[in-house]
Amino acid sequence: RAPSQGAEAMVAEVVEHTAHAALCGAVYGAKIRGPHALVMALVFGRSPPGRLARGIVSATVTHSRQLGAYAALYTLLRRALIAALGDGRARLCAFVAGVCGGALVWGEDSAISTQLNLYLLSRIVSGLVRASASRLGVAGGAPAFRLWSAAMWGAVMVMYESEALHPHMQASLVGSMRFIYSPRKAGSPLRVERRDALATAAAWLAFAALLASPAEWGAAEPSRQRSSAPRGSGGAA
Repeated sequence: RAPSQGAEAMVAEVVEHTAHAALCGAVYGAKIRGPHALVMALVFGRSPPGRLARGIVSATVTHSRQLGAYAALYTLLRRALIAALGDGRARLCAFVAGVCGGALVWGEDSAISTQLNLYLLSRIVSGLVRASASRLGVAGGAPAFRLWSAAMWGAVMVMYESEALHPHMQASLVGSMRFIYSPRKAGSPLRVERRDALATAAAWLAFAALLASPAEWGAAEPSRQRSSAPRGSGGAA
């Protein structure tokens, strides 16, 4: 009876962890996609309000559903693989579970999947570069970050100026770079719409007012901010 009770407790624990991961994934997906979809609709949307609202809700629910499903699938598969292979192969179990979840949940070529894949790729490359630099004894800091920025912006501009590479680049990136950098034909109207120009001007005016009177905008003096920080916080974010 004791072994059966232990097995039941283990199954209950796995079910609880899986359900909790699904809930957290669904909530987090909605929390980050909803505001993003709303801002994108307000800034770039040209459709009727009803269609914009449907697009916002659809994107939010899709991201929430997929992230919740992936979190549940990954948690369940990882626990099952560890139970079968042992704790000594935890990293392998995490990789296999991630591969299966990525293929099943994020494998469809959609805007949300593409965006998240690119997000993960940038974080993976950045992490690998930092880890490699640390192992090689290369110091980080401002000079290293400046070199990193220079390499990224130099590479992307070469890709943009090489039209043969455009089909292999993300469409939104190519579109935004064409909007910014493509030369204006003689006699053609400006690509910038009036409402966007006015919104940009308003932001610049607000920033100028902020610089002119920081106290009125709630900005405290640096010394006051340091003195008001709780002791022992260590400045951690």
